Amino acid sequence: MPNITMKIKNLIFMIIGLFILGIGYLYSFASGVKNDSINKRYELKLKDSIILLKITNGLWIHSEDSLATVKIDGFQWIFQYKNEITDSTDIYDYQIIDKTIENKIKSLTLTNKSDTLEYELDYLTDKNMTLIYLPRGNFHNYTRID
Repeated sequence: MPNITMKIKNLIFMIIGLFILGIGYLYSFASGVKNDSINKRYELKLKDSIILLKITNGLWIHSEDSLATVKIDGFQWIFQYKNEITDSTDIYDYQIIDKTIENKIKSLTLTNKSDTLEYELDYLTDKNMTLIYLPRGNFHNYTRID
């Protein structure tokens, strides 16, 4: 008889253990679903607030190279050298994404048919702007001249 009692006790402990493991698995699965829904709401909020800032229209001159300029017209960003557009690929559309929820930065993205450039908008007024080119981390300072 003691052998049968021991087997029943072991079976009960195994069933309780499996039950506890099952509850733990369901809890971790439910947490993952909850986290996914939070992430999706965050993405939608970010998409809803893409264009928060508009850079003042005009000609902006680079602080280190007076022949390098950017012409801002609406939401178009046009790279120029010696006040001439060097190529049609120098014309970009821009958008500014506010990432203040995460890390209090504003991301400037320039896009055209063949390229996408990513910057961090470090400083912006009607007369001055400082950008950080993200792949390299170098700074570009511009002053509006008109």
